[in-house]
Amino acid sequence: MKADLLFATRDLAVPINKYIYGSKFLEALMCSKSILVNKGTSTAVKVFQENCGLIVDANNVEGTKRQ
Repeated sequence: MKADLLFATRDLAVPINKYIYGSKFLEALMCSKSILVNKGTSTAVKVFQENCGLIVDANNVEGTKRQ
């Protein structure tokens, strides 16, 4: 509850990671916290729709730092 931002980045080389939401996303929603997720995932689609976090390219560390 004290966190300002939760993280849910997953290795997209594992196919299932593109399609699962996972509990971190639900925890963020329940606690009214923002979440940082990989682009190209179903979680990113929901984050965009609900405007509840940041979508980043987890393979581009420098680009993520600038956001």
